[in-house]
Amino acid sequence: PLFHLDTENSDIPFSTAVSITNRATTTISGSKEVATAIMINGEEAVGGTSSTEWSFVVSLVEGENEFLVSTRDIFGNESPPYRVVIIRDSTEPVITILGENPLTIEFGNAYVDAGATAADLYEGDLTGSVVSTSTVDTNTLGTYAVFYTVSDAVGNMASSTRVVRVVDTTAPDAPPSSAPQ
Repeated sequence: PLFHLDTENSDIPFSTAVSITNRATTTISGSKEVATAIMINGEEAVGGTSSTEWSFVVSLVEGENEFLVSTRDIFGNESPPYRVVIIRDSTEPVITILGENPLTIEFGNAYVDAGATAADLYEGDLTGSVVSTSTVDTNTLGTYAVFYTVSDAVGNMASSTRVVRVVDTTAPDAPPSSAPQ
């Protein structure tokens, strides 16, 4: 024959792993056959070059971003799409302080922190990752702070503060008295 009619679909492209990021753009990349184009959501993103490696920068909106990646050969045959999901998470976790805030404690009493919980929209419960630091000194009157911080896997950080007031509301003991003799 003078020519060969290619009616076979191109191989499905290999793409990077599905991921979570807090950036507004990211790169999808993989490998492909020589002279095949990379199609993303039905549009040609990378032309049919002699390279077998490809990459393409995509813009992300907050939440789930779906990209259907396929290849198209020079004869117009297109592979079935490969689904790539990238979640953009730029929302900080939420810290909930447990117990009273502000908290008033009597001078000299022991301070036991009630703690805090944390939750993230995509990762769920982050309570075990909450870090607290405290300046509370119940042997010195004043106002103190307990700081709580937590970060999710992509680096979104949240912080919250409990105010602790150390006060003295206990009346002093009556002075000793002695009856005149």
